[in-house]
Amino acid sequence: MDFKNNYQQNRKLFFKRSITEIGVVGEVNFFPYVNPSEWGSYVGTIYGLVGLGQTVSYSTINDNIAISSILMGVGYKRILRNRWAIELEARQRSLPDI
Repeated sequence: MDFKNNYQQNRKLFFKRSITEIGVVGEVNFFPYVNPSEWGSYVGTIYGLVGLGQTVSYSTINDNIAISSILMGVGYKRILRNRWAIELEARQRSLPDI
């Protein structure tokens, strides 16, 4: 009901949607990932990930949806200091057609 478009305001529809997702993801590092001050000279690695997820969507208009998904992605992580690291990751969810 808070649209600026007159058509949407005249419909007088209101809904909220909550989305909850839970998943399990496994990660494969392509290079050793250790603290260089303790074990060696590697401070960063690229990695791949794959997993399974379950997404549930609840709405106030009673069109609840539950779907499974396959999670895939790649990333890079690097040790910055003794207890600090940075990570850059791209992840995609493959969902079935609904």
